[in-house]
Amino acid sequence: MDNDKPCCPADALRRIRQIKINGSMTGITMLDECIAYVHTQNCCTDTEIRAALVKRVRIYNYIPKSVEGQYCRCTDGRIPEEPVRTGEETMTKIEVLGTGCAKCKRLFANAEQAVKDLKIAAEVVKVDDLDEIVNRGVMLTPALFINGDVVAEGRVPDVNEIKSMLAEGQ
Repeated sequence: MDNDKPCCPADALRRIRQIKINGSMTGITMLDECIAYVHTQNCCTDTEIRAALVKRVRIYNYIPKSVEGQYCRCTDGRIPEEPVRTGEETMTKIEVLGTGCAKCKRLFANAEQAVKDLKIAAEVVKVDDLDEIVNRGVMLTPALFINGDVVAEGRVPDVNEIKSMLAEGQ
């Protein structure tokens, strides 16, 4: 398992699986690898399996003590359903909505830098058509959309914040 650690942030992003914790979708990196590892540990009872799995997941993910029981119930060795894949890597679509002011340009540059740093497959596009911006419900520009969802509006997130947003959306 140790030889299978992510080589970079983009690789870690590709390994994120989502499970529902307290009604909210939560991303967990390395879940499949953790499940495979626990299957090799010869745990006998469901309780042992769940404890071993949460212990292994905790190596790669932060698990708050207050929801540890939820993780135990949700990561009980069954691999969560995953979307059907076509064999191609899903490309992230990042849109910067704005009229072309300095803030819009800076947000676009920050988004491009975040994609470059993470080395992920992503398309970064500018949307400067005022009708399109209004139709999307944007009241303050610049706005940042990732895969069709608004993640920032009326401000310029820095490169690290955009990287975090991309990690959450994967």
